[in-house]
Amino acid sequence: MQDEFDIRYTEKADEQALLSWFSEEGELFHYPISEKREIAPFTRNWVAFSRFRAGLTAVSSQGTPLGMATLYLMPYRKLAHKTLFYVMVDPSFRRKGIGFSLVKNIVHLAQTKFSLESVYCEVFDGSCILPLLHQQSFSCFVEQNRYLKWGERYYKRYLLEKCFVGK
Repeated sequence: MQDEFDIRYTEKADEQALLSWFSEEGELFHYPISEKREIAPFTRNWVAFSRFRAGLTAVSSQGTPLGMATLYLMPYRKLAHKTLFYVMVDPSFRRKGIGFSLVKNIVHLAQTKFSLESVYCEVFDGSCILPLLHQQSFSCFVEQNRYLKWGERYYKRYLLEKCFVGK
């Protein structure tokens, strides 16, 4: 699959694909949104960072979005040295190297274009991205038990970070 997609900067039109992925059953669990009414503002905010070229979209050879990653840049100078990022891959195209490539490229973008010192990602227990982040040398700096309540069950939250300083 690696040869069957390309990575480009996110465009405003990519928001529709992101909206459709979030609308699929079970996808809200992996992100800090819990109700369908929160999907539109969350995706609008996600894609808004594209105006700073802080988002990347994996696209098929036909130009169809397959996944996205975005740096949530901080507007305040004293916090602008690190940032949160999110990544999502179309559920029907997972486990094909797209997420790995998006994470690798968003990390590179953070380090080279934005001169960040580190990036971090919020992940909930059971997320398929957790092993992928460990594979790319992210380290867990926060582990919170019973952070997320989904239905009647509680889940852990992890914050994983990749530092660039001194490398």
